[in-house]
Amino acid sequence: MTTAGIPLPGLRNITNTTNSQRRKQIYLQGGVLAITSRILVVDMLNELIPTEIITGIVIVDAHKVANEESTEHFILRIYRYHNTQS
Repeated sequence: MTTAGIPLPGLRNITNTTNSQRRKQIYLQGGVLAITSRILVVDMLNELIPTEIITGIVIVDAHKVANEESTEHFILRIYRYHNTQS
């Protein structure tokens, strides 16, 4: 089943109140996730999320990625390094 083309359970938010064990469970379940850059980069660096299972990243205010010092730019570099298929 889908909702607006997104497989159920739909969009899930990961916030600073979501502990690392729960985040790992959510990552492994897959789906569409809304997550802050800070949480995502820490989880990628700690290998809490298997980067190779990420099929896409949507960045709000993507114009900020042009700054090579931005967190979002760093996330994309990690993603591209570990995931050559997407």
